[in-house]
Amino acid sequence: TGERRFIGWSILLGGLTVLSHPEAGVHAAATCILVWIFCGRSLRSFLSACWVGVGVLLFTSPWWGTLLVYHGWAPFLSALRTGSLSNSFWVSFLQFLSGDGVVPVLLVLRVLGLVWGIWRKQFFLIVWVIAPYLVAARSAQNIAVYPMTILTVAVFSEVFLYILARFRSSKLQLEELYKHTAYNVSIFILLIVLFVDSGLYGFRLVGNSLQRSDLQVMEWVSSNTPVDASVLSLTGIVYPEIDPFVEWLPALTGRYSPVTIQGLEWTLGDQFFRRYKELAQLQSCASEVCVSDWSQQTGLRFDYVLIRGTDTAEALFHSFQDSDAYQQVYESEDVAVFKRLSK
Repeated sequence: TGERRFIGWSILLGGLTVLSHPEAGVHAAATCILVWIFCGRSLRSFLSACWVGVGVLLFTSPWWGTLLVYHGWAPFLSALRTGSLSNSFWVSFLQFLSGDGVVPVLLVLRVLGLVWGIWRKQFFLIVWVIAPYLVAARSAQNIAVYPMTILTVAVFSEVFLYILARFRSSKLQLEELYKHTAYNVSIFILLIVLFVDSGLYGFRLVGNSLQRSDLQVMEWVSSNTPVDASVLSLTGIVYPEIDPFVEWLPALTGRYSPVTIQGLEWTLGDQFFRRYKELAQLQSCASEVCVSDWSQQTGLRFDYVLIRGTDTAEALFHSFQDSDAYQQVYESEDVAVFKRLSK
């Protein structure tokens, strides 16, 4: 709106958004630009936006200023090159349209919403759905879901009206539609389907957390290994960004983990995706020889090997147990730890 009374709040909320996650700040800035282009192109609103931008920079300066002093621009430039995986724009966007559920209900609703939006010339919403994938594709679906939800709602409020109007001689009002039993029953059934679908998706995430035995072994690592030890975790999970054990091990043990991907986006730059693939290859190893070859190829060294229960864990466990280069120092029902005797 360009009104000065909103500038202070915009600076505060914008600054907190940037501090919550740098990518969130990028998406917020891109969305604000879209809103200005479609809804508020004026000199007054432009000047207000400039003041907000300067205010956000000052508000967040303790964070980015400290980084610049100690590390320069390298972390920022590295993070900019690790914003998405190798998927193209269309692949990522189609994955978003299809949704993460088991039943393809969202796919139908989202496609109908996009078609309806284009037909009704709702170009702001259409561009808002697409823009996040051009700005920061890795987290784009977290932003695109907002305009897509608005378009999906239009399917129920306008598309149904249009379809029913084709079979009636008189125009049907939205208030009348809400009174139709068939319409309300359809909405109720759809809500049940989406609820069950989200529950099935959530069920897949139940095991994606640390177990009590995981905490016990991490406590043992923290108490019984040198503080400068490097611990290599073999969990069998080939996607390192969703492996809770590998992610939490450095924080809960204070030991270095060469297989933890979190945080490397700030340091590896163009080598980030190469490391990602290397870590996925490691978790497919089924023998000590495979792990040793991987270490030689990548140059990543370690002092301890931690094997967590997987489909290949038994063979992997026996291969390390039979190796003269390792000594078993810990074993529980789900986890075994081996100390490397030779570098």
